[in-house]
Amino acid sequence: MTLTGRLLEGIKYSQNEVYSFLSNVIEQNSYGHAYLFLGPSGSGKLEAARALAQGILCSNSCCGICDDCQRVASDTHPDLHTLSPQSAQGYLIGQIRDLINDLDYKPMLSQHKVYILNDAQNLTPSSANALLKSLEEPPGSVVFILLGTSGDAILPTIVSRCQTITFKPVSHETMVLALTSELGILPEKACEALSCCTSLEQARSFLGSVPRQNARKFALDCFTNLSRADSQELLNRAKKAVQAAKDIVADYKESSETLVNEQAKLLSKTAIHDLEEQQKREIAQRERMAYKEQLHAMRSLLRDSLTLQCGYCEQPTCPDFINTSKEIAQLLCPTSITKALQYIQSCIEALEANATPLLAYEALLMKIQRLYC
Repeated sequence: MTLTGRLLEGIKYSQNEVYSFLSNVIEQNSYGHAYLFLGPSGSGKLEAARALAQGILCSNSCCGICDDCQRVASDTHPDLHTLSPQSAQGYLIGQIRDLINDLDYKPMLSQHKVYILNDAQNLTPSSANALLKSLEEPPGSVVFILLGTSGDAILPTIVSRCQTITFKPVSHETMVLALTSELGILPEKACEALSCCTSLEQARSFLGSVPRQNARKFALDCFTNLSRADSQELLNRAKKAVQAAKDIVADYKESSETLVNEQAKLLSKTAIHDLEEQQKREIAQRERMAYKEQLHAMRSLLRDSLTLQCGYCEQPTCPDFINTSKEIAQLLCPTSITKALQYIQSCIEALEANATPLLAYEALLMKIQRLYC
């Protein structure tokens, strides 16, 4: 396997054209100043962005094993900055201003700095306009990689300043094949990960995280014998699922508090306050992602039930809860299962609008339980 093959192995199975393009860019050490990766969720955009960042920041011919490459892979490289929207409405103007202010600082370990902006379609008009000039004429050491779902949802002037690379949708079967081939796991384990993850990178991370696996289990346990659960049992199930989601970010929360305490003697009160607010937003964002994973798993379970009702002989996405999906298929008609899927989508939207997770989960279970009547 070539060096670039190792770096881009994650998208080799699913994005052959992107794989070839980025392999050539990395091998030739020829980088543009701004890239726009466009494609649906789960198509491997973030994974490809980190592989490109490895090529840019590695000081050892893109080896994949040096300190720079390992830091990029774990998202701890000081010259790699990965941003995501910090509010339900999108990027905060303060985020972009902080980014712009950081551009003038020299790289700490490498010759370049890389900025990855997730969900570029969520750049608000004000934040997008603030970014324009820096995107057009960044310092020579800076490379931008923007990730978005569709160019139509991004300010045209942003799109015109980037080299666009298109990612195609990835089928469930392709992702299962990629995970089983790469990790040497059974297809059933790959399906469990993909039942709540929308990309190969998320699935790999999920398979290495016991708290995330527990959170998925508690979420799907909510549906076991749901028709016979009383109101107290529904509340208990909702509590367990919510707590399991919170447990996912417990380690990050502890390390954030430690960081703030360590910096308390070095920074001004204003700087400490800003750091605390930033950490709070990051914790809230990670919790939202944990809830979204759980709700995706619930949705996968219901889709398994629909598949059973239609008589399709497909690999279930929740093979470890096959008895639960059979029970749902027996007790609910296709119309009711479709309504339940709509309730889950509504719950996702409510949580994105900062609804209280416990109330949202309890209400979701109550509405789905009524469909059994």
